[in-house]
Amino acid sequence: MRFESVKAYAFGPFTNQILELAPGMNVVYGPNEAGKSSWHAALYAGLCGMRRGRGRPKDDGGFAERHRPWDDNKTWEVGALITLDGGRRVELRHDLAGRVQSSALDADIAGRDYSNDIMIEGAPDGSRWLGLDRRSFLMTACIRQSQILGLLESPSDLQDELQKAADTADREATAAEALARLREFHTENVGSERAPTKPLRATQNRIQSAERRLKQAQALHNEYLSRWARVDQLEQGAHAAEQRLIVTRASIAAAAASEAAKRLEQAQELDAHFPGGAPRRPSQDDNVVQEVASAITTWNQRPKVLQPKGHSMPELEALLAEVNLLLAVNAERAAVEFEKRVERAQELNRRFPRGRPLRPSEDDSLVQRITSVLTAWESRPEVHEPTGQTVAELESELEAIGAQLGETREPTAHFSRNAEGGPFSAIFRFIRTIFEAFLRLFGAGRREPSMQPEQKQALEERRSLLQQRIAVRDNADSQWKESLRRVQEAANAVLMTASELGVGSDSPEAAVASLLEWQRGRAQRLSEIDAQMNEWEELQQVIGQETLAELEGRAAVLRSEAVDAASRIDEALLITALDRPGPETSSESASGQEQRMALLQEIDERRRQEKEHEAASAGVAAAGEAVAKAARLAGVIAEGPDDQIEALLTWQVERSAEFDRLESEIKEWEDLQRILGQNSLEELTREVERLRTEAQKLSGFVGVDDLSELVGTLTDADVPKAERDANEARDAFIREQSQLEAFSRDLIDVAVAEEELADARKEYAGVQTLDHTLKQTIKFLEQAEERVHRNIAPVLAGTVRQWLPKVTSGRYTDCRVDPVKLAVQVAMGNGKWLAAESLSHGTAEQVYLLLRLALAQHLTTETCPLILDDAVAASDAKRKRDLLETLLSVSESTQVILFTHEEDVCAWARARLIEHPHSLTELDGPAT
Repeated sequence: MRFESVKAYAFGPFTNQILELAPGMNVVYGPNEAGKSSWHAALYAGLCGMRRGRGRPKDDGGFAERHRPWDDNKTWEVGALITLDGGRRVELRHDLAGRVQSSALDADIAGRDYSNDIMIEGAPDGSRWLGLDRRSFLMTACIRQSQILGLLESPSDLQDELQKAADTADREATAAEALARLREFHTENVGSERAPTKPLRATQNRIQSAERRLKQAQALHNEYLSRWARVDQLEQGAHAAEQRLIVTRASIAAAAASEAAKRLEQAQELDAHFPGGAPRRPSQDDNVVQEVASAITTWNQRPKVLQPKGHSMPELEALLAEVNLLLAVNAERAAVEFEKRVERAQELNRRFPRGRPLRPSEDDSLVQRITSVLTAWESRPEVHEPTGQTVAELESELEAIGAQLGETREPTAHFSRNAEGGPFSAIFRFIRTIFEAFLRLFGAGRREPSMQPEQKQALEERRSLLQQRIAVRDNADSQWKESLRRVQEAANAVLMTASELGVGSDSPEAAVASLLEWQRGRAQRLSEIDAQMNEWEELQQVIGQETLAELEGRAAVLRSEAVDAASRIDEALLITALDRPGPETSSESASGQEQRMALLQEIDERRRQEKEHEAASAGVAAAGEAVAKAARLAGVIAEGPDDQIEALLTWQVERSAEFDRLESEIKEWEDLQRILGQNSLEELTREVERLRTEAQKLSGFVGVDDLSELVGTLTDADVPKAERDANEARDAFIREQSQLEAFSRDLIDVAVAEEELADARKEYAGVQTLDHTLKQTIKFLEQAEERVHRNIAPVLAGTVRQWLPKVTSGRYTDCRVDPVKLAVQVAMGNGKWLAAESLSHGTAEQVYLLLRLALAQHLTTETCPLILDDAVAASDAKRKRDLLETLLSVSESTQVILFTHEEDVCAWARARLIEHPHSLTELDGPAT
């Protein structure tokens, strides 16, 4: 199996983005927050999806929190395009939010759905094609740096897969021959879905072809009915458009006749008002009228004279002087106080010319490991070698007693324990069975001399005592060896940690002394830095959220404000006020500023009121003079402005009534001229008769009701549109009718297509029945076979051993694997064995990464791709190159996808992954 691409429809920070992948070695490089971890997770989710069973594992919750879409979209979807070893291409799509609309479709054959083939826990899981599930795939092939050692925490999750890989079958010849013939018959007469020429796939193809033909016939038939309905609709629309055109023309003609009749009636009525011809124009003195109107308006709009209110100007100026003195005192005291703060900040800042003091740069994990190895050294057990007879000596005596009793013993318990469970356990059991049969066959005729009962009882008691002593000594030997191993592990850890710190020693005791001295020195350095940190914290409190330059700037601003405030008052008054005890608070200063601004506004308001009083008085006098002048011009005699205004209003009413009468007559005469235009009353009468005749002629083509509803709603501008709509509707009907006739010649008979599909399904059902029968027969034969289990540990160890010397620079040359705990031990060149997890973190990750590669090779039924996220980050430069070259070799048969943020890995990829089938993808950095 390999990935062709992964698509993030809505996943983490991505929306509708695709990552294309090559079949060999893939390096995906990008800086932090470029989306590497999101793409790594998308590959896993795109293949395996998420379970849909009851409850939710805690891992699913953490996965959702990390990788749900960032824009709070309810949609959460991811997909992958994969190619299986047989060449089948499958497009997987997983609905991670609802977990309902998930699918696994054949990318080359439309409609082929494999979802049920890989369904597990309610959702499709593509790792089933590898013989794994979501959990085991994540522990073998989908590797992040922080999870390389994770399989040690729960090795039981892979035990089922290890047992499957360990199973082999030594089948009898007859069963094997029968199975071979059945499988051959099944291959020829049934085949698989990947064999296009065999009956199973051929009948499936025939069904698919028949279904497509039936769907095509039904679709064509439905399309024909749809087009026929469309043609009928277009025909009705063309007729309706032509009818609308006739109605439009008739309605416009009727409206024109009606409008002309109304105009004629109005003209006749107006003409009767003027038997003597045009009325005379009214005469008027426009200057007098305007003067009277202006005087009345001016008097009505004369300003109101108001007296100024509030404090007088001298009182306001005295209050302002008091407030200015308060503000000057507050500003001076605030400036002095802030300048003291700036001086303290400058003093502390001079003690840190290089900025913030830093703590030692030692890695916390290194400090914790030093503490751990020292604790392990202090708690190492005491070693006491057992004394007395060895197990071999005691077992020799036990065999002698058995010989005296005339018994044939099996191989010694010590030998059996060593052989049991080993790779040759089946051979030992076979040899023992033959040996026992041989003794039974050839020892039946021998007679041992008779033995007294008391002698036999003594031997039996001696044998029981020896068996107890063997068990005790065996247990003592095991405890002694375990103590030796723990002491040696503690010593190796101390020596290796001291060597990493550069204080290596020849003995564990000297290394422990060096590590303790390193801890004491580090504690002294931390104490000195803590003292500096206290002064640094005081500096930060003095500065606050600002920089020193900003504080100095604020001090300058406060000093400038104090100087400005002092410039508004007498210097002697300021000195006297400053001598008074007690600084003013900031709230009092703010209140003084508010009082000053209020006083300034009150002064401005007082000046404005005085100006308005003067202006209003002058306006009233001017309005009185204008009224007196208008009264003289109109010939009105009255005393005082009020009486003059009343007389002028009466004069306006009388003169306006006469003027309105004359204006009404002029307006009616102008209306008559507008209606007649350039024609006479007789010519207008003839035009009305002509329009009535034309409207009656057009109304004969439509009903009276239709015309009455539209009269007055249509104009001449609607005629071109109605003509255009009628032409377009007629053309559309003719065009669609021609296309329907051409389409009907290509129709497929639906009944014939349905009959072909029924025949294909019947043939496929027969092949399925044969397939089920053959598979059940093969299954029964396979269950009848004898099975021999082979230990998978040598296989895994052999695979890891192939790569171990290269990735560890030759330091470790051999290894062995515990298949229960999945723990690895490695051997140095001198033959010393060490637990891989006790080595340096980087070396341990390298060893367990090789174990992951071995598991991926031997636990899967197909070639398993490897998905690695920063899996080489803990290696030094040389081992990193060696590990990359190893992965490149692995990629010749297995797809490798490595995500990294390291520049040197990217540089290696640019040099080595230059041709197909390898690829380097460089992701963009995070968006600003």
